[in-house]
Amino acid sequence: MPRRRFQKGSLVEKSGRSYGVYRVDVLQANGTFKRDQRWQPLGLVTEQSKRAAWKQFQSHLDEVNEAAKKLPARAGLTLSEFVREWRTHVAVNLKGSTTRAAESHLRAHIIPKLGNLYLPGITTKSVQGFVAHLASGGRSRKTAENVLLTLSCLLKTARAWGVYLRRLPLCRPDLAARRSEDRAAIIHG
Repeated sequence: MPRRRFQKGSLVEKSGRSYGVYRVDVLQANGTFKRDQRWQPLGLVTEQSKRAAWKQFQSHLDEVNEAAKKLPARAGLTLSEFVREWRTHVAVNLKGSTTRAAESHLRAHIIPKLGNLYLPGITTKSVQGFVAHLASGGRSRKTAENVLLTLSCLLKTARAWGVYLRRLPLCRPDLAARRSEDRAAIIHG
């Protein structure tokens, strides 16, 4: 997903002309984004002041920043599509028991709940909803942690491949709180 950062841009004078320079994220054919530098011609240096050039460039930057806010979260691959690639490129290199456990997590938990989400649409909020789904389904705490570990490994691989740019804190604070409650119950109980 493109980084939705605010563009300040910069002014460059080259060959007697003023240019506004900024960057845009361009969607590649493979679903990844590449940052390209763009130059916006603003006119001759002798015909306008630096302040006037900034004012002219600012209207263009405002359009770029507004467009970045409206970028669709559906760009790129869905989690299911990514899992297919992951299976052919990564899972074949894992030990058999690891692959079996990951496939079980994918088949029973991850793909049914998150498979239709586009990778850029997987946010902390959607993962927290997934954690709540796992907790409410009567699954053990260890199962939930293992499923989250599998999801974390998938997203880490997607980030390494450049198709997912978020960093999600998959060490959930609510899980840590429950862990201390479990210890207190064991000690006092």
